[in-house]
Amino acid sequence: LKALRGLVMGDYGTGRIHRFVMNARHTKVRNDRTVFDSNSSIVDVATGPGGWLYFMTENSIMRVVRK
Repeated sequence: LKALRGLVMGDYGTGRIHRFVMNARHTKVRNDRTVFDSNSSIVDVATGPGGWLYFMTENSIMRVVRK
């Protein structure tokens, strides 16, 4: 998602992309939210041009957009 704040992680086993909101000292997770649920394993997640969130599965590269 454009301008998505927080730590973002792809879960290879479940195919989910999680967004973690940290506390002010960045020592604890305050909130864990699934921002995307894929049918495939997530191999990599990165911020691309324009601040959009991209992820790679075993056979494609996709961009996460709002509904």
